[in-house]
Amino acid sequence: MAIAQDAYFIPDDIATGLATGIYRRIGSVVRWATGPNKGQIVKHLKPIDLPAAEQVQGVGAKALQFVKQHKKGTIIVVASAVAVGAGAWVCNKVKKHEPKVVTEFRASLKSYIDAIRKGEMDIDKINNLMSSLEALKADKLFKNQYSAYIRRT
Repeated sequence: MAIAQDAYFIPDDIATGLATGIYRRIGSVVRWATGPNKGQIVKHLKPIDLPAAEQVQGVGAKALQFVKQHKKGTIIVVASAVAVGAGAWVCNKVKKHEPKVVTEFRASLKSYIDAIRKGEMDIDKINNLMSSLEALKADKLFKNQYSAYIRRT
């Protein structure tokens, strides 16, 4: 008598349910083991091609073996990649950093526009916007960056 075993791909949520006893598997069919849905089908598992899966595992093993044989080169490559990534992240943060007066102006402008849309305008929102605009105009960094625009307005 020949014995045939099939391999199935089991998603993480189904595997968790099987491990905790919520589901039970009979062949390729996963059913509820407990609760009001007991016995109802949850999912039909799809068989996988075992030689292809073993080949993928073989590629991973070969990659791990390569890393073990070339430790110094791998460390240099990983360290340089981390340095480049960290440098790009820092550069991006510095470029996109806005002064506090700009973020306060954006917040007061958003509040002002929201009040207009909702019909809830009051004098406090107008005064808040005007004071944040004056603080923005008085900021030295903002003046240096947008001096041509400020002269036109």
